[in-house]
Amino acid sequence: MTADIAPDDQQLTGKVAIIAGAGALEGGIGNGRAAAILLARAGARIMAVDRDMERAAETVEMITREGP
Repeated sequence: MTADIAPDDQQLTGKVAIIAGAGALEGGIGNGRAAAILLARAGARIMAVDRDMERAAETVEMITREGP
């Protein structure tokens, strides 16, 4: 069973999520990147951390392109 959840329903607006391993290899979607995207969609502000700064920056760009 699935349900459509509006971002505000998760009450993450105004919260900050620190995601370690926010990058992903070769432009894919790993666990960290997926978590960052989903938490951002739910209203949280994201601090993307990865040992490869460029990969974390790609995640931030993906989130930014989606908009608020």
